[in-house]
Amino acid sequence: MEYPERIQRCIDYIESHLTEPLSIEEIARQAFLSAAHLYRIFPYLTGLTVGRYIRKRRLTASSYALCHTRRRIIDIAFDFLFQSQESYIRAFKSAFGITPGEYRKTKMALALFHPLRLYPFSLKGGVMMKPSMITKRFLLAGYEAEIDLRFDFTETMNQLRGKLKLNLNRIGGKFSPIRVIGIWQPFDPGGGEENMAKRIYFTGIEIANAGDIPEDFIVKDLPESLFACFREKQRGEISGGMYTQWLPASGFILNEDLMCDLEIFDGFERCGGLDECDIFLPVRPHDEV
Repeated sequence: MEYPERIQRCIDYIESHLTEPLSIEEIARQAFLSAAHLYRIFPYLTGLTVGRYIRKRRLTASSYALCHTRRRIIDIAFDFLFQSQESYIRAFKSAFGITPGEYRKTKMALALFHPLRLYPFSLKGGVMMKPSMITKRFLLAGYEAEIDLRFDFTETMNQLRGKLKLNLNRIGGKFSPIRVIGIWQPFDPGGGEENMAKRIYFTGIEIANAGDIPEDFIVKDLPESLFACFREKQRGEISGGMYTQWLPASGFILNEDLMCDLEIFDGFERCGGLDECDIFLPVRPHDEV
């Protein structure tokens, strides 16, 4: 089963459970994926995090209840798992530019978000992707922070990189030239809906050994894995196509033992902008399943 079909199963499951509590584990089970795996794949195929997709669908579904039933707004808010009438009104107005009460009175046209249909999925042309295949272990030292994808996280990431650069001379056994490595990780694969938009972002450098690393640094030892290495000339040019174009036809699948992609920049000056970087995607041959 290819990834578009798997994610469509998740979408269909979400659609039939919009008025029930949803967990990332149960959604992932519909596609025979781990929660961490779903966290990675879902945004590339839908353009939204799992939590954001659920919220947009619930808001649209609630608009039908406002228009076609006489249920109280507070009851509709609770039907679609909002914690209060106030939080529902704020979310509705943010999404549609009008409050639920105003919409019920005016029945004005809204920019509704309908269920996505990914399957059958047609792979289209684009940037030619010919990754190099590298087997490598990564031993890293750096810092990490919680990121909420619902808000602008640029400042948080810049602060992390600034802190790393400021303390670079305290790291022993570092390689030259310095390459800055970023890793996106699930915040809590076992968490509920409130954690679906959260991630942990790590930024660090590669080191030879962990013996000389001060205690305030985080050391990550990523075991030896096969990586498909993509050179991205402009940010966003390759990352989505890795999953939707290259992976289905490659003969490889994601390595679920290493649930993170690596972004590797040529020095601090290259971080955070639109400059090119290497993306390391951990994979394994399909016939090893």
